[in-house]
Amino acid sequence: MGDNEWEDHDVWPPADVEYRPMYFHEGLGLTEESLNCGAMSFDVPWDSEQPDAYDYDPMDPVPGGPPATDMRGIEGRLLTYISSALEVDLKVVGPLNVVLHASSSARDTDWFVRLCDVWPDGRSIQIQRGQLRARYRNSFEVPELMEPGEVHEFEIDLAATANVFKVGHKLRVQVTSSEYPKFGRNLNTGGVNAEETEGVVAHNTIFHDAARFSHILLPVIG
Repeated sequence: MGDNEWEDHDVWPPADVEYRPMYFHEGLGLTEESLNCGAMSFDVPWDSEQPDAYDYDPMDPVPGGPPATDMRGIEGRLLTYISSALEVDLKVVGPLNVVLHASSSARDTDWFVRLCDVWPDGRSIQIQRGQLRARYRNSFEVPELMEPGEVHEFEIDLAATANVFKVGHKLRVQVTSSEYPKFGRNLNTGGVNAEETEGVVAHNTIFHDAARFSHILLPVIG
């Protein structure tokens, strides 16, 4: 995608991939409408960076959308981290992962993360997405509830992509806690969601300082 070309590789991921973390940063005066207007770059975070927080109410979940659609309509309800406009093409081919250093006021919550290609005209096109229920952060076989307020590391699998982010485009990562109705809501109680009808609001916080560097790991070629 981006160059609209087919490629053949002898191995997967491609042998010449370099995995480069693009780090989340606090807002730097960008104009995109979101809860935080955060930034994103290959530069490591500073010690003094302040975390970003939002409330996830399972009674008012954020919707999602299929791949290759413009996601601007929901960005006012979630956290975003956006790069500067690219000065050269950025070729990303291979598996994608996001690492969040995060806490919640709830004993369980969900993380939904999307990578978007932001065009010069403002379109925010979804490239790939992934999700993780917090209780399964260490194992899908042995769930572990969180202690409210304790910071955990969450690794979120965004599957894979093959996309060239073109000159003048930007990369944006969206972070939220629901994608309804495609995925059932996490009621944040720590109980069995299928057996409950009432949820609690989760106050969720993303950290991105020098010790807790939330980031997306990009498989870059060239």
